[in-house]
Amino acid sequence: MNAPAETLVNALAMLCPFEPAEKQALLEARSWPERVSTLLALLEMASAGTGPSTVN
Repeated sequence: MNAPAETLVNALAMLCPFEPAEKQALLEARSWPERVSTLLALLEMASAGTGPSTVN
């Protein structure tokens, strides 16, 4: 069964070990595309080791 994209993005935002400020940025996203963009940026920074969070 496929989950809607919005549900997947929201689940990733909750489950990823982001810092509180990063999670706050996701909460403050004004639109769905902005939340997706913010999440992708956070994941890219974490995978590159350039952000405060590290996603393993």
